[in-house]
Amino acid sequence: MNQFLDFLAKTHSTYLHAKGEIATEHLINWLDCKPGERILEFGVGTGGTLIKVVSRYPQTIFCGVDASDLMIDKTKKRLAFCHLKKSVVVQKIEKNQLDCFADNYFDKIYIESVLGIQSGNDLMLLLTLFGRILKPSGKLFLNETIWLNSTSLETVAQFNKFTREKFGINQACASYPYIDDWKRLLTTNQFDILRIEKVDALPAFKAKSTLNEKLSLLFTFLGRVYGKLALTHWSQRFEKAIKSAPTTQQLMEGYLIMAHNAKASS
Repeated sequence: MNQFLDFLAKTHSTYLHAKGEIATEHLINWLDCKPGERILEFGVGTGGTLIKVVSRYPQTIFCGVDASDLMIDKTKKRLAFCHLKKSVVVQKIEKNQLDCFADNYFDKIYIESVLGIQSGNDLMLLLTLFGRILKPSGKLFLNETIWLNSTSLETVAQFNKFTREKFGINQACASYPYIDDWKRLLTTNQFDILRIEKVDALPAFKAKSTLNEKLSLLFTFLGRVYGKLALTHWSQRFEKAIKSAPTTQQLMEGYLIMAHNAKASS
């Protein structure tokens, strides 16, 4: 797997997107989880967001998936550490494969910092898959980083080349670089956009933490300590790479997007 993503997994990193935990809290507020709903987190990472929703909404049915064995392992360990091991199904998937889920299965799907680093072809494939497993009028929620309209395509290519060389992943999608491209991408794949917000405009917001969430904070802290003590070489390498970025100018911004599945009932 990708060495940088493995480093993030081993250090229990969470909320690695614009506006961090504040954006995640707003996303959860948008989710409006209801008892009995089936909700999928696509790309659970180390499980920080999953702990929040599972602990706050015990009567909602949650499922989390990720393509990384290490991320799945850390999510399961976080859930066990927070006494939520039996409250949610977490499973490994192969890249862009959701064949394990039936058509029209989920009421809602939410995704943070996953789609934005995909290729154009993978994005199209994933949205097709989401449309299949979402119920008609089911909702899709995105928390993603997108290039500013003022960022030239040349700069997009240069910056993505830099992040691929240093971290093994794109910084943000080049095939659909701007917010209007994302709007067209969603509507082309039969998703009607209900709401879009720039995360920089979101006010500070945090729900009252559950005991499980406080344990999750401790789990994250322990990962950071492990990173400092046992992964010093990796930590220094990636910190040096971040400082060597070709520009400190803002090139991207974060967005929350809510869309509903416009496919007809089958």
